Amino acid sequence: MMVSRFREVVREDNDKVFMNLDEYSKEVLWNGKPLKVIEHANVEKQEYETQGINRNVKVLSVNEIDLDIIPLVAEDIDIDGEIWRIIDVRTPFARLDITLTRMT
Repeated sequence: MMVSRFREVVREDNDKVFMNLDEYSKEVLWNGKPLKVIEHANVEKQEYETQGINRNVKVLSVNEIDLDIIPLVAEDIDIDGEIWRIIDVRTPFARLDITLTRMT
């Protein structure tokens, strides 16, 4: 039972501190629904151009409980009107780190 209490405390801290809109997070429309996310600025954004096509990569963190369904790799997501493809999903400490890519 201590493990689940620990996860609960971590989840509460994530929500109060990191997912606070006045601190680190911002709100986006995730498939048309508002969702608090942290966009990682320290992640190397891979941008390159091949025959006029640019590829962008970014990582978003969200509270695990804020999504109805955990996203899947290769799933397309609409974020603020732009289509992004999920290329990785990790679940550290009651949070989801979602790596996305988009061709422009």
